[in-house]
Amino acid sequence: MTGIYEKDITLPVALKAKALLEAKGAIVTLTRTTDRDVYGPLATAPQELQARVNIAVQHHADLFVSLHANACADTKVGGFTSYYFPQSARGKALAQALQNRLVQTANRPDRGIQPAGFYVLKYSPMPAALVEMLFLSNPQEEALLRQKPFQDKLANALALGIEDYVRPPARPQPDRKGATRTAL
Repeated sequence: MTGIYEKDITLPVALKAKALLEAKGAIVTLTRTTDRDVYGPLATAPQELQARVNIAVQHHADLFVSLHANACADTKVGGFTSYYFPQSARGKALAQALQNRLVQTANRPDRGIQPAGFYVLKYSPMPAALVEMLFLSNPQEEALLRQKPFQDKLANALALGIEDYVRPPARPQPDRKGATRTAL
């Protein structure tokens, strides 16, 4: 581990994902665009987290995605995980769409989607997901996360996952005999 901070990964990925989504016509609001606290430097954890939720509410966001890089005392633990608030079916669908795309970016473990009571998930009035983009404590994953091309892949996966959630892929329509038409 080289001492890289979570913010060194999440902010560039968020900025790139924002650009990708805006290029497709989305309106994207980031809770922060620089390395600063949202509420202020002396905020408590709940104040800081509520400030992020407030930004989403003030901008009438349709969904909320919180980006993170995980860490664990066991440096062998790794993989992608996406979280949702247990009482939010739409949050669960968002987490699944993001997870599906993230696991395609690298040959790393799929830790799946998991329910959680994280503040931003619990208090966001819109569908919300919190994604853990690998583990900074895992040397192989930290090396991946430090690479700009890999950060770009993560941003693209997030943009595609959001697009999948907003516009689910069309399902094939059966023909008159009930068979599904498929082209390979």
